[in-house]
Amino acid sequence: MLYGFILERNPFDSIEIRISVSPKDKLKREKKIFLSDCLKTEAMTFPVFYSQYPKELLEFLRFSILVDADLNGIELQEFDYSNEKNNRLEKLIRKLIVFLCEKSVKKYYKYLENENFYNMLNDKIFLTKNQKISVKQVKCEKKILNKLRLNFVKNLI
Repeated sequence: MLYGFILERNPFDSIEIRISVSPKDKLKREKKIFLSDCLKTEAMTFPVFYSQYPKELLEFLRFSILVDADLNGIELQEFDYSNEKNNRLEKLIRKLIVFLCEKSVKKYYKYLENENFYNMLNDKIFLTKNQKISVKQVKCEKKILNKLRLNFVKNLI
């Protein structure tokens, strides 16, 4: 939400996705050292907009799910996290993002899944200004999550 109001097609509306290195990761110690050398933390938050997401999100996901076999004997510092040629990593990233989106969308109140219900809330029921903003925000967040999910589902097949 930007400046306290929501436009239906505001390109600045976004949600935040938080990614972290798994506590069960076998390379957790090495990854933690590498991240501290880069002045980063084990968990990072990325904004996701309706029409785009930062490439750093995918790079951090690659880093987070990286295993010894993916390194092929090179150090974490030397690995190219922008390289999209590792099919195992790319497929896993797509699955993780689809799962994350589906899980996040399920957390919203189930009646707000129906577009007609949104319209009824805005038009027929007397809601305060803040309540209307909240309903629009939920609608916007779900739209962003569903769009992100669809982008990655297409690439799963």
